[in-house]
Amino acid sequence: MKALLIVAFLSCAMVSFSQDKSIKEGEIYPCEKQAEFPGGKDELNKYIQEKLKWIDTADYISQGKVYIEFEIDTSGNVTHPKIKRGLSTQVDMAVMDAFRKMPKWIPAYNCGKPVSVKYVYPLTIRKT
Repeated sequence: MKALLIVAFLSCAMVSFSQDKSIKEGEIYPCEKQAEFPGGKDELNKYIQEKLKWIDTADYISQGKVYIEFEIDTSGNVTHPKIKRGLSTQVDMAVMDAFRKMPKWIPAYNCGKPVSVKYVYPLTIRKT
């Protein structure tokens, strides 16, 4: 494989905290149990590598990192994907597409209820 994608999670980045203890739809809260891709991090890495395998044959793709921010909502859907720092238009679009088509996650939980959380996910693209 010409391109090696190393995928690592950063800590769960919470966007806002409510003074109110009740959980409201659409707000983002700290969580006791993190959201999880079905099968865990290894399966997430496999999914992303499969979706971005075309990079192996693209000689014009440079090396570097792409940072994507996304939210896992209370139903486990990936929502609001946004490139925070990109590499190239082609790679950025492929990463966005992979996250838009991503299967449902197991949502995060706080106080026994599902909550929305935001993540910033770094992808390292290396040509070998």
